[in-house]
Amino acid sequence: MQFSGAGCVRVSTRAKINLTLDIIGRRADGYHDIDSIMQSIELGDELLLRDCGSMTGAADGSRRPSVELIATGYNVPADDANLAVRAAQLVLRTCGLDRALEIRLHKRLPVAAGLAGGSSDAAGVISGLNTLYSLGFTQADMEALGHTLGSDVPFCIRCGTARAEGAGERLTQLPFLSDVWVIVMTPPVMVSTAELYRTYDSWPASDIRRPDTGAMETYIRQGDIAGVASALGNVFYPIVSSLHPIVEEMVRFLLREGATGAMMSGSGPSVFGLVPNEGSVREICHRAMRTFDGCFVAVTRTADRMLVDVEGRQKERY
Repeated sequence: MQFSGAGCVRVSTRAKINLTLDIIGRRADGYHDIDSIMQSIELGDELLLRDCGSMTGAADGSRRPSVELIATGYNVPADDANLAVRAAQLVLRTCGLDRALEIRLHKRLPVAAGLAGGSSDAAGVISGLNTLYSLGFTQADMEALGHTLGSDVPFCIRCGTARAEGAGERLTQLPFLSDVWVIVMTPPVMVSTAELYRTYDSWPASDIRRPDTGAMETYIRQGDIAGVASALGNVFYPIVSSLHPIVEEMVRFLLREGATGAMMSGSGPSVFGLVPNEGSVREICHRAMRTFDGCFVAVTRTADRMLVDVEGRQKERY
């Protein structure tokens, strides 16, 4: 494939929160099927994708793509342990592009926080390279590529509000929950997703509180924000809060301070609260920063798309 397109693309990625998260069963391959309603939010990382020209041929005449990652903000690996690098390598390899690519990543989201930070970076790279190199990928094409990298990547490409089933690849788009204010809080504790699933498999069934994802979908389709707030749920919340009590402390804090609903996102440890208006959410944010020293706290809103900005052109919404 020949190179065609702009030389530089900027992408504003979108994190996700899980309005509900349930585990449906364990598959023969050891992985788990989920049933979750995901919501993207106007909080994420910034990516700059720059084409640096064609690769120089090796002695054997072969040419291979090269990806360099320069990261600022939260500390992340700069090699193929980083999903953004792996996403770029996947796209270049799939399309037969022997290009040198530079990725500048400003990492605003805390790492391993249950917000799909790495997955949203991979999604941003796939969407951004589709524009940078005029690849002509459809959304379905990009989601299929993304699924090979991680279960949250397809949703992070699609964004908005969706029900995710299977391993996260079966997405049903739902009406967008527009202009809902969200406060996100991440305590300084680490949660291993793999260990959490293993703990879940041995956790007493009587202690598992399952969300009603069907009811949540109904509330979303009806545009009932109060209903959405009342139906928040995460099957992992009792486990993580028992291991890290600060998670439950944060949920209780948000409810006490005026959030209409609060819950942990993904495998944690981040929690979020839905708040009626901007004034209230900013007041809660100030109190949260004073109460929970050393925690990541952010105010944001729901989002329906990530933003792709080609140098010299208007922003495109994916």
